[in-house]
Amino acid sequence: MSLLLVCLCSTFVSSAYSDEGGLVDYYVDLITKEQDRAFKHPIIDNANQYRPLHGNYSDYGTFDHIVIGAGSAGAVVANRLSEDAFTKVLLLEAGGQQSNFSDIPAMAFYLQGLEYNWNYFSTPQTTSCLGMYKRQCSYPRGRGLGGTTIINGLIHSRGNREDYNQWSLAGNPGWSYDDVLPLFKKVENFQHGDDSLRGKGGVVNVEYQDPISPQASAFLEANEELGRHLVDYNGENQLGVSRTQLDKYKGRRLSTGNTFLLPALQRKNLNISLNSFVIKILINRRKRAYATSFYVREFLVPHKF
Repeated sequence: MSLLLVCLCSTFVSSAYSDEGGLVDYYVDLITKEQDRAFKHPIIDNANQYRPLHGNYSDYGTFDHIVIGAGSAGAVVANRLSEDAFTKVLLLEAGGQQSNFSDIPAMAFYLQGLEYNWNYFSTPQTTSCLGMYKRQCSYPRGRGLGGTTIINGLIHSRGNREDYNQWSLAGNPGWSYDDVLPLFKKVENFQHGDDSLRGKGGVVNVEYQDPISPQASAFLEANEELGRHLVDYNGENQLGVSRTQLDKYKGRRLSTGNTFLLPALQRKNLNISLNSFVIKILINRRKRAYATSFYVREFLVPHKF
């Protein structure tokens, strides 16, 4: 499979066409401060900051479902479960909320140097990462409402259909490409593709990176001259060249926190506890999980916001 992606990583700020109310000044100041702060705070290498200071426990309540982690999947799961008004859902997240800075797509690199990143690293390598400290590559994983979708490159890519078909053939019914395609279509809003393969009206807005730079335009034209076709790499054919498709709306990052949790905050049956680190999952003799114990840093209180 050969696919060339062209991405123009520009900084977009919603409604920043005028300086009314000091909006542009606000974002200039915000970007300057956060960029300066990035990679300067202590790197997390363990969970000691969440270690309980005493052995006292408080009863946080009983729930039908407890979702651990409000990341790429957890935010979606909490949203879907809480659609049932008669189901009580608790969502536990070790990180905090997103910010106006994390909503700016081009700031992904700096976000990986802030508190939104767990700062994981690979084990020492023998054939890769040789130029890195201790031969370890960074492995950014997000922390906060939206998880890694807070700090990633926003690229919307389903992968190759044969991957799904092979999963199904390996004994996983319901995972073939034809099985998952309706779900892909249901969740997305993409206005440029084949209606039989792409969705319109879903909660995840997908856009081509825009505006496109002169360099990216020349790159696309050069590939067309070489016989490669412009393709929708989430469509029928992945052999060719394409501009990058991103999960964003009018220049703003669409993390799963923004997309799936913010619209659900008014649900009384959804409880979200931030800065809450799960210490233990309690399992009974029937090997069923029935409770969790978690620690909330004392200077931050669990809340539904």
